[in-house]
This record gives sequence, C-alpha cells and structure tokens, in this order.
Amino acid sequence: MDDLVLWVALTLMPGMRPSVYERFLEKFPDPLKALGSPVGRFGALPPGLVKACSLHWKDYIPKAREVLAMAEKKGMGVLSLVHPSYPERLRQIPDPPLVLYVKGEILPRDRLAVAVVGTRTPSVTGLVTAERMGRDLAAAGITVVSGLARGIDSQAHRGAIQAGGRTGAVLGSGLDVVYPRDERRLYENIRRCGWVISEYPPGSPPLRWHFLERNRIISGLAMGVVVVEAGLKSGALSTVERAIGQGRPVMAVPGSVSNPSAAGTNMLLADGAGLVTCAKDVLCFLKRETEYVPECKENENSGVSVTLEEGEILRIVGNDVLSPDEILRRSPFPPGKSCALISALEIKGLLERMPGGRLVRR
Repeated sequence: MDDLVLWVALTLMPGMRPSVYERFLEKFPDPLKALGSPVGRFGALPPGLVKACSLHWKDYIPKAREVLAMAEKKGMGVLSLVHPSYPERLRQIPDPPLVLYVKGEILPRDRLAVAVVGTRTPSVTGLVTAERMGRDLAAAGITVVSGLARGIDSQAHRGAIQAGGRTGAVLGSGLDVVYPRDERRLYENIRRCGWVISEYPPGSPPLRWHFLERNRIISGLAMGVVVVEAGLKSGALSTVERAIGQGRPVMAVPGSVSNPSAAGTNMLLADGAGLVTCAKDVLCFLKRETEYVPECKENENSGVSVTLEEGEILRIVGNDVLSPDEILRRSPFPPGKSCALISALEIKGLLERMPGGRLVRR
C-alpha cells in the first residue's frame, strides 16, 4: 500500500486535529507506526483517535484514496511530512501538518521566507506599507508568505508579484475553495509565481478555526513575522503567538495612536517586537536575530537624481499617503511650483499616485 494513502488516512481519523499533533508526534516520531498499535501505547490522546488508529484505521483507506484522486483531478500535489519537498523549516515546528496539499511549486529558495500579516481592515497607509514591504522583500530574494486574506495579507502578496518575486499563500480551506472568493485572480497569480498550500483536503470549507490553525503554518514557514497593521483583536496576533512559540522573531510597523488598526502593532512594539518601517529594516533585524539573509536594495533609485526642491517634496510626503492639496499646504513653494515638482517626481517614478489621487513615495 502506498505510504501517501496511509498519511492521508491518518489525517482523516476522528480526533486527529492540529491541536493534538504535538502530543501525537512526541508519542510516535514515525506516525505511520501508530497504525495498528495497541491501545496502551497512545497515552492521553483523544479516545476516538486511539480507537481509530488501533482498530479501525483500514476503514479510512478508501476515503484517503478518494481524497488523493480528487487532489490529482484538481491539479494539487500532496506532500507527507517525510516527503523530500516538504518545507524543512515547517517540519521543525512542534505541530507540523502531517500532509500538505500544494498548487504551484515549493522551491529550495523559499527557505528564505518572511511572513507579512495584518488586519483585514487596514488604513490606506497600511495598504501602501504592506504592498511596499512585499515588493521590496521579494526584490531582495525573499519569499513573502501570507494568508490571502483581504487587507494587509493580499497587499503583501500583490507587492511580491509586482516585483516579479516569489510569494506563497496558506489557506484555511481546501485549495479548491478559494476564500475570499473575490481574490480568485490573486490566487491564480500566486500559484503561477509561487505556491498556495493547505493542510485541509479538497472541498474543506473556510471554517473559523481553520484560520487559527493555519496561522502556525504561516509563521512556521518563515524566518520571521512582520505585522504591518493590526488591531487589538486582530487574527494576526494569533500568528504572533504561534511565531513566539516556534522561536520566530516578531517585527511590527509602528502606527498612529489615533488609528485603532495600529493598536495591536503598537502593543507588540511595547512588548519588545522589532520596530521596522521597510524591508531593509526587516532584513537588518533578521541578520541580527537569525541566519544570513540577502541585502535589501529597496529605495535605491539608480541613475535618478533629484533637485533640492524635489527632495523637499519627498521629505514632506515621507512615509505618509497625502493628497496633492495636503502637499501644497505643507510645501514652502508657491502652488504652481509645487504642482510642477510633484509632476516631475511622478515622471521619475519617485512618487506614485494611488486610487483617489493621493500620493505615496516609491
């Protein structure tokens, strides 16, 4: 019998949930040896799981074969915990997924990964920061990992794609159940330039606790976790808890004290998270805390020069997202001169106009 069938059958047994993986793997470093073992060897594992593994494990083989056939039909790869392509960093966490369903391709270079997460209801500044963070990390050779959720997650993915880099999404549903539904196009783009993975078999719905469980995978795949913007009750803080338990460095982008969506990130900073504002900060922090990572070349505009007056406009914009009127009010130059400077900086690619006409530095 194919070992992959047994791995999938193991995940289908009652009581075999991520919450018991750590205890299960401590008891059975080779999980397949649990199948058919005497009841007494299972210790304090859930009774349903003990009974299934000891007496009825063969009953789950037909369903496992159905799951694998469906995965193949829908173009998914399936990796067991012992497969050579299973991400090594993820394998080392206390409760790794026993099986991963994959669309796209996980490459060795994806070991250099950073998770970028945050709220589903960010400010415009948060959206811009997430996109810039994803873009610049990807440009530096880092794989950007997130959860495809609306808001910060999706913007980080988009930034990585814009840079022509690598990005990976971890779903809280089966890979054939794209959630949120309106991110289907982003899902396909991620699959083409990276990978989409889930521990849930095809057809699994996006249940609330699935997202809490998948957060350990997001942090487990990464060298560190960056929280761009998060409220005090944001699900991103669950990823932070997982990261801390896995020994992963946590970083946060500071936000305005008047922005409720930044209350969680500011709290993380008060608790000792690394303060970062850009990809270069992230990579410098990781160099101190972990292994070697590539140099970040973000914010380098080779061959582009600016005048002192243009530099003053860039200083005014800083890391904010400002309307042209706001820039004109803060500018020391006459309105006509300021408008000309803004246009020149847009042509040079140093200012970018966002939806609604507001401007941000690139």
